[in-house]
Amino acid sequence: VARGMALAAFVSPAFADAAHFSKQQVQAGAQAFSENCAQCHGANLQGAAGPTLKGQNFASSLQYGNMSAAQLYRFIATNMPLTKPGSLSKKQYLDVIAYILSQNGFRPGNTQLTTNSLSKIDLLPFPKEAASQSK
Repeated sequence: VARGMALAAFVSPAFADAAHFSKQQVQAGAQAFSENCAQCHGANLQGAAGPTLKGQNFASSLQYGNMSAAQLYRFIATNMPLTKPGSLSKKQYLDVIAYILSQNGFRPGNTQLTTNSLSKIDLLPFPKEAASQSK
């Protein structure tokens, strides 16, 4: 509980209600994730051979690495999937980021996530319902 409060104090919760990605991106991201990421990160982003991408453990790793949304995108686009780094299209990587955000309680809207709009996203804190998840 103290850890979650520390995360909440770390950054402004302003992004939680902002929509910087679309439902269509989430759907496309779910497909791309299933085909390219789930083998290591689990079908529900719970982690397997790779780390969890959901909930408090994911939030803690983002905070520990002081990672912005743009840095997360660059890391994933450069290093993933592990067996074929950089093999997805720019659109697929953005869709996967939208999917990961949606699975962490961020709500989609009508705008498309772009490499330029990544800088407008505060990854932490997650919306309350996602921050309480530890798996």
